[in-house]
Amino acid sequence: MKYTIVLSLLLISTVLTTACTSDLDRNTDGPPDNRDSGSDAQVEPDTGPHDADLADLEDQGDMASIDLGESGDSPPDMVPLDMESGVCARAVARVAHDLSALSDITLEYGRPLKLLHHESSSPAAPIAEHSWKVVTQPVDSPRALQDGFLTPTIAGVYVAELTVRDEAGNTNCNDYDTRFVTVRVTDSPEFIAEISWSGDAEQGPDFDLHYKHPNGQWNNAPWDIYWRNRTSDWGVSGGADDPHLMQDTNTWGYEHVIHRNPESIAYDFGAYVYAFRMRPSSLRASIWIRGQLELVLLENDLEQDQFWHIAEITWPTGQVNSIDNVTSGFPNP
Repeated sequence: MKYTIVLSLLLISTVLTTACTSDLDRNTDGPPDNRDSGSDAQVEPDTGPHDADLADLEDQGDMASIDLGESGDSPPDMVPLDMESGVCARAVARVAHDLSALSDITLEYGRPLKLLHHESSSPAAPIAEHSWKVVTQPVDSPRALQDGFLTPTIAGVYVAELTVRDEAGNTNCNDYDTRFVTVRVTDSPEFIAEISWSGDAEQGPDFDLHYKHPNGQWNNAPWDIYWRNRTSDWGVSGGADDPHLMQDTNTWGYEHVIHRNPESIAYDFGAYVYAFRMRPSSLRASIWIRGQLELVLLENDLEQDQFWHIAEITWPTGQVNSIDNVTSGFPNP
């Protein structure tokens, strides 16, 4: 009995000693944390990258990459350097207007505007080449670029972009603010007619637009507007009501005529096959009345020296009467 009591006391003493020792071990770093578990934890501010990270960035220099997202497209104002040369030419786009060179203008009526690139430069070499393209124009409007001219016609916004290359082969970049010109047109002419086709001067066909006053005959000045007679003094004296022909002599791809303030009569619109060059091509004819596309016709079977009488346009209503008749030669009486 005595031995049993002593053994029990020894066991109790051992358990108490072990518990106290374990509790002291858990709190050797300080007193227990008595903060409320629901309180806001203090966040230490980021002190910046480690020295190794800074060294990595310095080593990358201009080669550091930018995450462009899934599309891979650069933001419009961030054009990458030419990674081979590290040199950017700078395109400076302007249009000639009233003896000034401007990048943004507003006109009541559209008219041909000479595109200028002479302010462009490069730190490596003189500018050797340049090209233009229209990146914005009204929907369903006539083509707006020909022979180095921006030719806005109907009301709307037109934007042309300039690309240059210097003699060392460097192209322009990082010049989003200067490589565009913007032209705003606030009103549309009463009448525009256009013909367009595929092909070029060497391989494709060549068509001629014709726009005839009722006083005259086809292919005869001054009452037929075509490549030999691009404008005439019709109606009242002066140019306010005269038609004007515009054509692209670089691509041979289209011609259009613009007529403001037409007389209260009926005019005729047609096209002639000037040169066929053994390669068939469809010809597209389009008419706009007061800025609205009113007629589109296609002709696929034209041959050399044929004439396509496309439509008659009656004013002041602007009614378009489709004729769509093909004859051999001009249908003059």
